[in-house]
Amino acid sequence: MVSWWPREKKWEAAAAAEAAFREERKLAILNFLDISQQVGTIAAQRYLKGQVPEDVQAKTDQMWLRQKYIEIAGSPALQRATYEFAERLMTATYRDLPEGVSVRDFLEEGGTPVIQTREELGFT
Repeated sequence: MVSWWPREKKWEAAAAAEAAFREERKLAILNFLDISQQVGTIAAQRYLKGQVPEDVQAKTDQMWLRQKYIEIAGSPALQRATYEFAERLMTATYRDLPEGVSVRDFLEEGGTPVIQTREELGFT
């Protein structure tokens, strides 16, 4: 007689590994969103007040590092969305925006594709 027990244990181990990977991916996304918000605030300060904090380079470096984490754990769609959003944040922080576009609209347009990849977080 063949026991079902080993097969069940393999399934449980696979399910646990998948859950751990989803949690790592979720953390990578949330960390990216956190630093993106901080860099977005810096970009808004630049346009509204004409100044940026001293740690602007450290914040943008951290943003790119967190985007690299997504390159490891995220789907191609999420990788593309976060990279393009990081590029927009860099433009808003260090360069000029397109004529007639507010910093808020510019960043919101770039952030929308990131949010649309919410299935990466397990939301449908």
